[in-house]
Amino acid sequence: MDWEAVQPRREQVRRGGRMVSRILAQARHPESGLRWDLRLRQATAAVLGAQLRCDHDRLGAAVRDLCGLGEGLTPQGDDWLAGWLLGLRLAQPQDRSGSSPDPPGALVLDVAATRTTLLSRAFLECAAAGEAPESWHLLLSQMAQDPVDGLGLERATRTILLHGATSGAAMLEGFLAGLGLPPAPRPPILGVEYAIHRDEVRL
Repeated sequence: MDWEAVQPRREQVRRGGRMVSRILAQARHPESGLRWDLRLRQATAAVLGAQLRCDHDRLGAAVRDLCGLGEGLTPQGDDWLAGWLLGLRLAQPQDRSGSSPDPPGALVLDVAATRTTLLSRAFLECAAAGEAPESWHLLLSQMAQDPVDGLGLERATRTILLHGATSGAAMLEGFLAGLGLPPAPRPPILGVEYAIHRDEVRL
């Protein structure tokens, strides 16, 4: 991924991210089959709350709760974390001259060593290093365009949504969260409405 080319355009990427969020909201329709259960909602909210408070201990605990959680060949929690790391790379650019991952990446990899599958660990290692599938290169290039090509952005987003049963959607959720964008609206679970404020889930 050519982060040096994309990072100067991160405000444009954030604007494109709002369009991606709307597309993702449509994919979250109850009939789509994409499920995001309450435990995942709570775990991702805890990660974001700890990040907001710069609470390293709480962040470590929240990542442990999320890592390996959910459905899929790569669990949804891991996919969300991979997207979150990519989003943070844009939202919080740092000196990338060394080969070591940044602190959030190092934390995720430390937790993943014992909490998830070999495949997911490899996937998270790539995300921590700023690497992503070719479809993500296309998405970011579309998001960075000014003016944005709405049709091209939707096509790139829906291509990612085709990744696995849940992987693409979960990774997009995490990416938007890493950028600091509000989560895409999701349908209520069993008729229960929910609201997330920082790291709290109120039922």
